[in-house]
Amino acid sequence: MGFKPFEIDHAARVKDVDPIEIFDSLTLRGSVNNLWTPQSTALASWHLVRSKPDVSIEMNTGGGKTLVGLLVSLSLARELGKMVLFVSPNIQLIQQTADKARECGIDVATYYDGQFTDEAVAAAATGPCLTTHHALFNGKSIFRLRDLGAIVLDDAHAAGGIIRDCFTLKLPRTSALFSAIAELFRPYFKRASAEITFDEVLAGRARDLLFVPLFESSRQAGVVLDKLVNGAVGEVKETKFAWAHIKEHLDRCVILIGHNGLEIAPSCLPTEQTPLFQKGLRRVYLTATLPSPIEFHRTFGIVPHAIKPPGRSGEAQRVFLSAAGATDEEQRANAKELVKARKTLILSPSIPQAQEWVDVASLFDKNDDNDRIEVFKAAGPPQKLVLAARYDGLDLPGDACRVMVLDGLPRGEALLNRYINETLAIQSIRAASTAIRVVQAVGRIFRSNTDHGAVVLVGATLQRWLATPFNRAFLPPLLQQQLDLATEIAKHIQAGDFTAADVLNDLLAGTKEWDTFYTDNIGRFATKAPQSPPEWLTGAIQAERAAHHAMWTGDYPAAAEGYAQVANRTREHDPDLAAWNRHFEGYCFERAGKPELAEQAFVAAANQRASLGRSKPAAGVTLRARPGSATDQAVNIARLMSRKGAQTLARAKGIPGDLMFENSTARIEQALCDLGELLGLDSSRPDKKLKIGPDVLWLAPDASSGHGLEAKTDKGPGSRYGKDDVGQAHNHRQWLKSTYKKTPVGLSWIGRTLPVTTASSPDDDLTVIDLGAVAELAGRVRRMYETISAGTADADSVQAWLVHLGLVFPECVTALPMRLATDLRGGEDD
Repeated sequence: MGFKPFEIDHAARVKDVDPIEIFDSLTLRGSVNNLWTPQSTALASWHLVRSKPDVSIEMNTGGGKTLVGLLVSLSLARELGKMVLFVSPNIQLIQQTADKARECGIDVATYYDGQFTDEAVAAAATGPCLTTHHALFNGKSIFRLRDLGAIVLDDAHAAGGIIRDCFTLKLPRTSALFSAIAELFRPYFKRASAEITFDEVLAGRARDLLFVPLFESSRQAGVVLDKLVNGAVGEVKETKFAWAHIKEHLDRCVILIGHNGLEIAPSCLPTEQTPLFQKGLRRVYLTATLPSPIEFHRTFGIVPHAIKPPGRSGEAQRVFLSAAGATDEEQRANAKELVKARKTLILSPSIPQAQEWVDVASLFDKNDDNDRIEVFKAAGPPQKLVLAARYDGLDLPGDACRVMVLDGLPRGEALLNRYINETLAIQSIRAASTAIRVVQAVGRIFRSNTDHGAVVLVGATLQRWLATPFNRAFLPPLLQQQLDLATEIAKHIQAGDFTAADVLNDLLAGTKEWDTFYTDNIGRFATKAPQSPPEWLTGAIQAERAAHHAMWTGDYPAAAEGYAQVANRTREHDPDLAAWNRHFEGYCFERAGKPELAEQAFVAAANQRASLGRSKPAAGVTLRARPGSATDQAVNIARLMSRKGAQTLARAKGIPGDLMFENSTARIEQALCDLGELLGLDSSRPDKKLKIGPDVLWLAPDASSGHGLEAKTDKGPGSRYGKDDVGQAHNHRQWLKSTYKKTPVGLSWIGRTLPVTTASSPDDDLTVIDLGAVAELAGRVRRMYETISAGTADADSVQAWLVHLGLVFPECVTALPMRLATDLRGGEDD
């Protein structure tokens, strides 16, 4: 039989690219019948700017983002004729998206676990390829070699943690490489009076986060490289993907050592080297309503064209109930009783805290797969599932789960993020990142405006954080209103008008009385617009990324100047953020062959945040005294030297040796008191003299500020801070407030950085300072006295040394590496 000509309908081959017209042409076979108004608005708005390289579409969780993303990706595939990726946080969401696509008659390919399904669909651009963040961003991504047309990134607001994980080489404490690499830095930590802490962290007994300064890590980069190569990190599944990203840049990475392992990672995410930023690629970011764009800027380094369709889609009827109780332990017990008969999802910030629920709930292990979630999803009451430190990528909408317990303030997992948030305490970043995790958490069981359910809040720290107006302003308006409603409900519960169980019962039953009450009141609460980041902060983040890019690519002079500009720009607004950038300025000047500028930058950084480290002091440093610059603190020191020079010098030399764990608590308390006097402060021992107050109290000469020190050095490496310690600290705080009404006085435990029991509720501002950090401070005091005793001890010269060595009070205390006691609540394995 020969060839027979036939007719071709060329018009049929021209495919619509308008996403709304695409939707109208689909054969719908599921729950989707039409587009909601916010979806239509989002699609129409995007279609008008579709040629822009970066566009974000911001919609409420449950507002129909998935369908919008599918239509956008199909539209782009048809227009560009290239593979388009639709990227989700995890496999579970890929599967959900694939189901949604099938319901709508959209062909899709998938790629996960190293395998494609229906690859031809994506290759022919007749539909998108669904894949995960990890598959796209890992250092060996298959998509590096593909000619992509566009990427639609779902849950982009949550991508930062996943992308950082892709760039982070993690060595668990059980790995031989952990100790082999950590031991390279023992000489530095010994010089910094932190060798005991170093040993205890390596043994897994202390909860300090040890930052290896860049002037140390870069000098050992070659040795570290050899050990990692010989340790086959490039071949092992757990490490080879991150290794591919950082192996050529080890000398520019940050090293952090924690009690569970060691992490090596870039300080900023070089996302520009991933497939996401291929030349000519278009990117669409699907995000939930963002509390703040700060994390988005930190992750992607761009400011996209933003589309924010109005509408109520995704505005679930969400009620917050604060668990009653004077302590977190009591609150947890009351919460268990409240949800006893209910199917409940429980989210905790750490494994130890999650284990507090195993008597009533099943613990989701990090090695569990999505089938475990599906089993819970299909289960009935009173099934309960508790997860540790997982706030995104999990969806249990509607009847799948209507009750959630949020136990404790959410926090990140990466050591670098925790160091920035908890040790450096960069507040301009911390509030925004915490707010995002809160929004992510409460969105796990709410997906549409037909959803209703309850979130039970457990933990004094979480409840206080949510009650603080500054923090609330980072949250979406509806969430602010729902928290205001919760406050009013709590007042009536406390008055005995009804119980939390009554509210929960009526909410879940959907009674007419409850629905009317909610509808009549929720919109009446005033809200603040979600906190927009100040221009100085968004500018600083962009500039920091530019400086990091210059450093990452080896342009050290440009990087040094860039980091210097960021530090100068942020110093007035956030000194801790400035110190972080100042440290990198020092490193880049060092690599650029300018050691004097490097030393100046390193010193300035360490004076603000001592944990950033001090390089070996150069011999014969001379300082120029500025006439008339002396403060009362410097005057006191000069007077002390003039009266008791030899005796004072001898005491200054002896104090670092007294501040050792093997010494008695009484000896350490006296050393702390003497150290305060040597710093030119009004130093006393209230507990010894008055039988009330902290062990030691340092006050500025003009009583403008102070700091209480409570020695806890009798607690061994395996101990914890418990209820008695917290109660004692609370009493000290009350005494300090009543005694020094006009003076801000801080309070710290001096000892080991140990866990704080979950049964205790420390004050928000109680801190823990490792004894080694105080010994390092004493070492700087000794150096000052040795220097001024050999030369001139006039007050102006003393002032110059106070500034140079970071000994000005109270900054010399607040700069020390310290952790909030609230951040230490939990166990050793979180």
